[in-house]
Amino acid sequence: MKKLLGLIGTFALIVTATSPIIACSDKEATNKTAFTEVKGVTGHLDSSLTFFKNAFYVGTVTAFGATSTGKLYKSTDGINFQPINGITGAVNSLIVFKNALYVGTKTSDNTGILYRSTDGTNFENITGTINGWATNLTVFNNALYVETAASTMSYTDKLYRSTDTDGTTFEDVTKTATNIIGVIKSLTIINNTIYVKTATITSGNTDNKLYRSTNGTTFTLVAGISDAVSSLIFFNNALYVWTITRSLYRSTDGTNFVDITGTVITDRVTNLTIFNNTLYVVTTSNNTSKIFRSTNDTTFEDISTTANITGEILTLTVVKNALYVGIAIRDNTGTLYRSTDGTNFADITTTENITWTIRGLDMINDTIYVRTISNNFTGKLYKSNKY
Repeated sequence: MKKLLGLIGTFALIVTATSPIIACSDKEATNKTAFTEVKGVTGHLDSSLTFFKNAFYVGTVTAFGATSTGKLYKSTDGINFQPINGITGAVNSLIVFKNALYVGTKTSDNTGILYRSTDGTNFENITGTINGWATNLTVFNNALYVETAASTMSYTDKLYRSTDTDGTTFEDVTKTATNIIGVIKSLTIINNTIYVKTATITSGNTDNKLYRSTNGTTFTLVAGISDAVSSLIFFNNALYVWTITRSLYRSTDGTNFVDITGTVITDRVTNLTIFNNTLYVVTTSNNTSKIFRSTNDTTFEDISTTANITGEILTLTVVKNALYVGIAIRDNTGTLYRSTDGTNFADITTTENITWTIRGLDMINDTIYVRTISNNFTGKLYKSNKY
């Protein structure tokens, strides 16, 4: 979570005639899903739900900035949540690693706390030498990686790693991996390879690079990409990389990339997913998103208009056997669409009484959880075990 609302990239591309997108009836949507509001959780629900030792955990944000606050909630039945004492700051990230629950919080613009618990109730502060606040926690090759930021718009971000038996001591990867140039902006794991995006400021100019590693220790520079990376995804036996300048690169070995940018996808790519062997791409400009899809790497189809999906897409998630699209409409409202075939989308917001901006979806123990947020640091949590 680099920013609170996640404000947070194809051969010539050819647009084909769009297939008709038929909205399902309210009755059909109701039969597919049945969401109920979960009580007891307050604040922005920015971090995903996590399941640890037969209990559900979710973090919230109630203030974000020079003073950041929030809470960590726990439930043993997935319905009734209670706050856990002893956690300070806005909860940004949760992860389970080596039979322990880790919680990253932000307490101010420049600081945060990393907590660890082996029982899910009692938490210890293991921040130690970690500088900044944890924006992302990731496990790779039996090591825990902590991505940090030292300010809201920082160029002093770092990446830390823990490989010890109890996961309590961390090393600064930006120092030990001496061939990485620049500060860490984000990381992605694809096909047992970790990709790290960096940025360097020189005389007012930003130099962006992409590195890869198969062991988390030795990183090599990815050649052929000349701009900051927006998104990465593996599709049809190739790795695709979108950049913030709307360029698209393709690689079959994950090391050497070729620019295959076309003229169809012209806005910033903000979300990618694969559903039913089809690549779905979300682009966003001026708080308005479009959805493109492709079954190959040469032809992309804009399905936004015929699907009648309008607003800014914050969530594009595959849960069980359905594709969910979460919309923000900038007035504390949102829309949640559901499709089982990627062509016919049903607006289930009204039928399920889901309110506010859709922030994210999580799947735990055959139950779907929908997180929504509003502009005044409030949020709601919904659950359903029907599809």
